[in-house]
Amino acid sequence: MIDPASRLRIERHQERVSGGLLAPVDWSRLDHRRHHPGMEVEIRAAALIAGRQRRQRYVYEACAEPCASGRVVDVGCDRAHLRELVPGPYVGIDRWGDPDVRFDLLSGLPLPLADRCADFVICTDVLEHLYDPHFYCDELFRIARGTALIALPNCWAAFMPSISYGSPTYANYGLPPEPPGDAHRWSFCTEEAIDFVLYRAAGSGFRCTRMIHFADRHAPLAPRWPDRGLAGRIAGKLLDLAARAGSRLFERHGTRSWLNRQVVATWWLLAREEAARPGGPQR
Repeated sequence: MIDPASRLRIERHQERVSGGLLAPVDWSRLDHRRHHPGMEVEIRAAALIAGRQRRQRYVYEACAEPCASGRVVDVGCDRAHLRELVPGPYVGIDRWGDPDVRFDLLSGLPLPLADRCADFVICTDVLEHLYDPHFYCDELFRIARGTALIALPNCWAAFMPSISYGSPTYANYGLPPEPPGDAHRWSFCTEEAIDFVLYRAAGSGFRCTRMIHFADRHAPLAPRWPDRGLAGRIAGKLLDLAARAGSRLFERHGTRSWLNRQVVATWWLLAREEAARPGGPQR
């Protein structure tokens, strides 16, 4: 069954965006219970993935079995921290950093790899930086023979506090006087990220086996008070306490508000259907 709220949100997007959507929505693919039966949902502390190096280490810790399943392809690898952890063949792809294959992910060209060439494909916090995340998400599924891990942030968590108190403190958004080397090119919440990944996965013959939400219980829920000094700190603390009290009353785990306000990132572990099916081929 398709979530009515999701359908309404997407239909409004179709109506309000200039030109609408470039392809009709296949509403059946938004029936996540049908296409991803048995999907496990977990909640972890955001501190586990704070910083790229720590995040890549946790990829190995959380996905040790797929990491050891054969050839690992890390799309958007940056400094390729996973290279030293993965026991088997590793290929890192990026436009900068220390990749094995230097490739511009902003080019719009297909990934320079053959179909189903990787046993495990990893892409963490990369798609939101690209001009065409839809195309490259499908490319991840094209090159994956068995399993793929896709991670996306909750972009609302990055810029909403700045909007709330009128000061641009975010790092990946905005309009600097000179072109930045990198930036987030899409703004979306957790709810939208879930629909995006599971929809693209269903269309490519993949099923999600695990979805992990990373939430930061210790981060301030209210924006910092713009004034400095003792009065500003006291006002900021009172605002945060009020926000936490409201969160406990109205934002329970799994609700739309909790997903979009408290979750800072989500990971999806996805398996090709024939590999995910009991008794199906593993390679």
